[in-house]
Amino acid sequence: MQKLKEQKHKDNSAVEILEKEGSLAIEELLQLNQQKFIEETLEVEVEEYLGRKRYEHSESPKGYRNGSYPKKVMLPGSSITINKPHFRNVKEKFTSRILRGIAQLSDKLRMVALEMYVRGLSTRDIEATLREPNGKPMFSRSVISVLTKRLYEQYKEFQERDLSQFDIVYLFVDGVYESIRRYTNNQTLLCAWATCLPQAGMQRWKQAIYTSIGSRE
Repeated sequence: MQKLKEQKHKDNSAVEILEKEGSLAIEELLQLNQQKFIEETLEVEVEEYLGRKRYEHSESPKGYRNGSYPKKVMLPGSSITINKPHFRNVKEKFTSRILRGIAQLSDKLRMVALEMYVRGLSTRDIEATLREPNGKPMFSRSVISVLTKRLYEQYKEFQERDLSQFDIVYLFVDGVYESIRRYTNNQTLLCAWATCLPQAGMQRWKQAIYTSIGSRE
């Protein structure tokens, strides 16, 4: 239940950011998605390390989760804070491959972070991103497959969410190009926003509707 609440909060954060306009919103979204990508990868690492999923029980456990703590991760020009897990009753120290290699992955992380809500990530995308400096994969095919499935489910949930709750009076589309072109092969990110009539519980009139890669602005 706690995992679902955390995930819903992050998805709502993405929508709130997209309610803003222009490149500033995209930069904030990139940071949020990098955090999400790192934490999801870390979660899959933990499951592999303990030999079971969160809240699953085992007759011969390798150890136990013992909460988490905030850890600052430095990225070029910025930093993000992730939740890193604590463990107890473990025989071997847990070393995260994604956190160990974060410095060399920075540009690739920004690229996949951008595409998480634009078109979804394939197994090939994630395999190409999570590689050691010598070109070898950081993770096994089975780990990559689990991570791909989780991230794609989040993408589908975002793209297929119900928009009937919004009373749209004006729809506009904007293209963001300069700040992200190095991560999209010089393509433009098209963002659609709707101006909605105020409703009970809504603090903003503007709502993100859709994001997509376009050929030009």
